[in-house]
Amino acid sequence: MLTKASLFFALSLAVLTMNAPATAQSRDDQRWIDQLKKTPVSQIEAGLSPASFAGWFADLVKPSQTEYEVKECEDTNSPAAEKNQERLLCVVAYTKPPEPNWERAIQLTFVVGVLAASNQRAADAKPAPCRFLGGFEGPSNPRMKRMTRKISKLSELEGLLRGTATHPNS
Repeated sequence: MLTKASLFFALSLAVLTMNAPATAQSRDDQRWIDQLKKTPVSQIEAGLSPASFAGWFADLVKPSQTEYEVKECEDTNSPAAEKNQERLLCVVAYTKPPEPNWERAIQLTFVVGVLAASNQRAADAKPAPCRFLGGFEGPSNPRMKRMTRKISKLSELEGLLRGTATHPNS
């Protein structure tokens, strides 16, 4: 039978282990995520706020919280994408499961690095200026009867969420 002291020790150890980075890969991922978070939005798209992306995005999607994930991705928007053998390293910024009365999900993808054809690890990627690839805004619940919108520019998302968006056909 476990004593109270040994149970407390086991729980404390579990909490400390959960807070520590699991692998070197997660530290590398955090470096790429921090690169995007610190980038001024005006550097990603001219005419937008000079605020950091992290602050701008968090403010835009209140009350929802944001998360970030590092992935390998492709630039399907580029006409040279078929010929391009570069593998891109991207950070995906997205809203966490919604708070009550927040009925939208948002996901944005940014290029932050380039992987050589032979590299397999994010740690070996060459940094690239943060570039917005695209995203979407849609219902947080798939059963909701509302279409998902493609986001091609950050200013479109800002207009949509701040209520100044115009319809593409207007």
